[in-house]
Amino acid sequence: MRALSHFLEDDGFMPHGMCILWRPDLLLLHAISDSLIAAAYYSIPIALIYFVMKRKDVEFRWMFLLFGAFILACGTTHVLAVWTLWHHDYVADGAVKALTAAASLGTAAALWRVMPTALAIPGRQQLETMNRELRTQIHIRREAEASLQDLNAVLERTAQLERANATLKEEIAERGRAERIARENERRFRNLVEGSIQAILVHRNGKPLFVNQAYARLVGCEGPDEILALASIDRFIAPNDLDRVMRSRAALLRNERPSVDYEIRMQRKDGSSFWAYGQTRMVIWNADPAIQV
Repeated sequence: MRALSHFLEDDGFMPHGMCILWRPDLLLLHAISDSLIAAAYYSIPIALIYFVMKRKDVEFRWMFLLFGAFILACGTTHVLAVWTLWHHDYVADGAVKALTAAASLGTAAALWRVMPTALAIPGRQQLETMNRELRTQIHIRREAEASLQDLNAVLERTAQLERANATLKEEIAERGRAERIARENERRFRNLVEGSIQAILVHRNGKPLFVNQAYARLVGCEGPDEILALASIDRFIAPNDLDRVMRSRAALLRNERPSVDYEIRMQRKDGSSFWAYGQTRMVIWNADPAIQV
């Protein structure tokens, strides 16, 4: 306790000014230099605190505050350096220097501890490079997404075309089946008509379109082909009945009646005549109206 009291006593000390013989120029030089250093040291912690308050996302905020405390302690030692030019308060001066030493050692230790992590933080140039690469990657990704959308659209159109083709193929197949059925029905009907004992003739304005074998035998021809080669079948109608037949045809073409029952005199290929009894009606032959006799 006595040693501590003796340590704190400073009555036997003299101010630093006496060491420089109280020369005004030296006093002024030390006072101004230490004052300016202290002012700068005090401003730096304020700037660090301001920076940390504004940038809450900055890494190692506590390190900035630790640096601020260390620099503030350094500034205080320079203030005491000015004070001890005229006053011999070396105990306070030494205590502040001890606090500054502790702060500096702690700051240095903390700095070296965070050095690997700090070095791993990318610099501005590296960040700019990374940002450029990131923008490039984003651009590439957007182009890839656009290409993928275009591909999806193409695939969708392809799928639609495939569905349409499948439907078309099904329709074609169905039409083919219908045509085969129609041809088969036509073949059966033709066989039925051609083999019928009833004379059947289809013509358009007298031009023969279809004749069965019974009609050919009726008019004394060898077969249907002989009649189909003629320009008109009116030669097989007796001249006296031709005018009445023409009027009946005109009436059918005007849709004045659905059919006409007739009894007319006809003549064979050899010129002989006979009476014929039958019915004349309108039919559709290859999408055009024709006369069936």
